[in-house]
Amino acid sequence: LPVLTTTLEQTPAPASHVRFGDGAFSLLGYDVQRQDLAPGQPGLRVTYYWQTGRGAPQDLSLFLQVVEAGANTPAAQIDTFPTYGALPTRLWPGDRILIDQIVLPLPPGADSLSGAIVTGLYDRATMVRMPAYDQAGERLANDAEIRALLAATLPLSPTYTLRGGTNEVLRNMIAKNLQGK
Repeated sequence: LPVLTTTLEQTPAPASHVRFGDGAFSLLGYDVQRQDLAPGQPGLRVTYYWQTGRGAPQDLSLFLQVVEAGANTPAAQIDTFPTYGALPTRLWPGDRILIDQIVLPLPPGADSLSGAIVTGLYDRATMVRMPAYDQAGERLANDAEIRALLAATLPLSPTYTLRGGTNEVLRNMIAKNLQGK
């Protein structure tokens, strides 16, 4: 389950501070950790740290790609809803930090991937990406956060101490959503 909180002990490093839409959400940062999904099936576990704002009137999808250096197409890609749909973006409460994990399967034998991680949000109904802005307010190319990826130095995610006690609220919201209310 995703975690909903009000504060983090420390900001994810490196921080992103990418704002999506007109104050809808901000991506504070994300951690990337290598994870073997099965024998011979490598993957990346990406932990997102979202700052919720005004939210979005529609449910947005998340794209996560690994693009190797010099390539024009992704070596790996997943398109899914944040929280795998357990808490649609239209129901995200304001002024919270949502910690979510997405697993990206990599091609078999992808022990030496290098390139970039590309991530962002889009409306699946229209296939239009949500505008993305850097900390200075400049619109990002392709409306996506791009971070260099060095397979040999994939960091282990630090442990964050959470404060705020809002996980019960999140569980209730997810339960109501799953019941169709």
